[in-house]
Amino acid sequence: MKQNKRIVIKVGSHVLTEKGTIAKRRMLALVELISDLKIKGYEVILVSSGAVSAGYTQLPLERSIVANKQALASIGQAYLMKMYQEKFYIFDLLCSQVLLSADVFESQKQSQHAKNAIDTLLANGVIPIINENDTVSIEELVFGDNDRLSAHVAHYFDASLLVILSDIDAFYDKDPHQYPDAKRRAIVTFLSKEELEAEQTPNNEFATGGIVTKLQSAHFLMQHNKEMFLASGFNLSDVRAYLVDENHQGGTLFRNEAVEKAISKKPKKVAIYCDGACQGNPGEAGSGIAVYEDDVPAILFYGAYTVYGTNNTAELDALRQAMLLASQYDKDTEIMLYSDSKYSIDCVSVWAYGWKKNSWTKKGGEIKNLEIIKEIHTLYERLKERISLKHVKGHSGVEGNELADRMAIYAIRAKSKNYQRYSYSDTKSVLAL
Repeated sequence: MKQNKRIVIKVGSHVLTEKGTIAKRRMLALVELISDLKIKGYEVILVSSGAVSAGYTQLPLERSIVANKQALASIGQAYLMKMYQEKFYIFDLLCSQVLLSADVFESQKQSQHAKNAIDTLLANGVIPIINENDTVSIEELVFGDNDRLSAHVAHYFDASLLVILSDIDAFYDKDPHQYPDAKRRAIVTFLSKEELEAEQTPNNEFATGGIVTKLQSAHFLMQHNKEMFLASGFNLSDVRAYLVDENHQGGTLFRNEAVEKAISKKPKKVAIYCDGACQGNPGEAGSGIAVYEDDVPAILFYGAYTVYGTNNTAELDALRQAMLLASQYDKDTEIMLYSDSKYSIDCVSVWAYGWKKNSWTKKGGEIKNLEIIKEIHTLYERLKERISLKHVKGHSGVEGNELADRMAIYAIRAKSKNYQRYSYSDTKSVLAL
């Protein structure tokens, strides 16, 4: 398993309800699992659906009216939290309620404030229980679902894994309800456009998602080098085996091809080169990565395109991506990270300690690019015992640096916001870009 043991667990409405009431035994089993994960060293964030259905058990309003759903959510949130508090109390654990609106993740400042609160709760052993603020967020009630919310929580709150506990116990090669010979897909590294755009089919009157929203959530996380595990919420044996016993006996794990290769191959030595490029400074910017595993030809990535960036922001984003990739490797792998930006290296591994000591301020003015610096510094703190972060002179003939540079330039040309793997036949063709 990964060294980053912060995970998000999302539980759906169908799991939490049974015959019009809250499924108390299932809730207790979930809380017991979280308690066991805490003992094993995990930091756990819980994203819980069920507010509307919990409210309905107390006041059976007509659910087809949005205002009624909002009212039910208002009633249900309090009732649901009361039940969670009672269950966590049995295991001497404290939980908290965190209601988020969708626009939190549209603002870097707001998402960072939310992350700071989550970090503080986890640092003090508290289980944050997150739900979208259904009382004011009609979009979630009409169009959204907590599958997507949980994926954003995992990404923006620095978790390595999202676990979705559902009435859907795995992802199959075809619909298991219609085809008895359907086979479980244990590991998925690619999702087709057809799979991501299929008709949504939620299985419960209170649910707003279905397998498609789960696949879309998996796709989002795979694009960001994170993983998702889909398993049954009715029987927790598969998720318990995977997280507690590290035995993948059931359920489906979604992770991108690069991560799958990195984990399955387990190279002894890895060198990761990162670089950024900007046309105009400020201007169009992009980032590139070159990964060498045991001296085999480099795996190349390009992305982080922005219309109005700087060379420093592109270099920092490349370093962040390099550290995210580094975090996917086995703890025994020797990892070297190379950047030709002394500024980026010093920001996250030297100056950040002084700035942090002074509440992230410095004498003489503003710390530019502060939010991404704080994010990379957090990654560096977790990885510094496993990696060596070194400066390499740019454009000095070092192949890895030159390839990362070409990928940064290509990211601008391709206008690719998400990191993509670059396919190539020979190194000379890339260097000629």
